[in-house]
Amino acid sequence: MESTARALTAYPNLRGWAERTADALRRRWPEADRDFGRLPMYTRR
Repeated sequence: MESTARALTAYPNLRGWAERTADALRRRWPEADRDFGRLPMYTRR
């Protein structure tokens, strides 16, 4: 959501909220921050 709001440059309030929320969650659970780009692509069954 954070990158979508940034890429579209739409909803500046949503972008700010998403960035603040993501920062707060990363501070609270730093070990839970994942790089989803390194995970294999999802395949439908």
